[in-house]
Amino acid sequence: MRIPAFSRFYKTVRRPTKVEHTRVTVAFNSWVMFFLLQKIHSEFLVKSYGFPDSLGVKWKALSESRRIYKSLQRGEISSKLRRSIREGRLTKKEALRNRDALINIDTKRLVNSLKPGTVIGGIYYPPNQDQKVLISASGISLELMVPYADDVQAVRPYLPVSLIPWLEEAIEKALPKLRIELVKNALI
Repeated sequence: MRIPAFSRFYKTVRRPTKVEHTRVTVAFNSWVMFFLLQKIHSEFLVKSYGFPDSLGVKWKALSESRRIYKSLQRGEISSKLRRSIREGRLTKKEALRNRDALINIDTKRLVNSLKPGTVIGGIYYPPNQDQKVLISASGISLELMVPYADDVQAVRPYLPVSLIPWLEEAIEKALPKLRIELVKNALI
């Protein structure tokens, strides 16, 4: 994905050297990736609670049986309820009938692969091995190393058809970071 050149946003006092241009552009693209992943991750969580994201996309709800028999998360049911199930006073179906299980979150591997990493010294570092990021002066790319990510995208898309609205938002948030980088390199 190509990000607009920083010269589109700021007028420099002198023409940057090739090294300066590359350094500033990579730093800007790193921040764009950080803010884009921040948006993708937060919108994933919104959809997992059953609400529509900022683009109006809403995931289909879990079936009743999936909602009831989906793996329990730590602390999801009280020890009293757990004891009632174990002692046979309640069936699991009765106990978990009103459960609000999160959509697309079981092992948390996919949602964690979409978390933003960190930007240190103008370079983006992924948060885990499931996120493969390539950032250069010519653009950014993201590849998830989660084996079932494409299957989930086909059924309940976590990435929109067009990333442009979220990308524009990420660029807006990255502009102050670009200004800092330009000042640091004495270009503005």
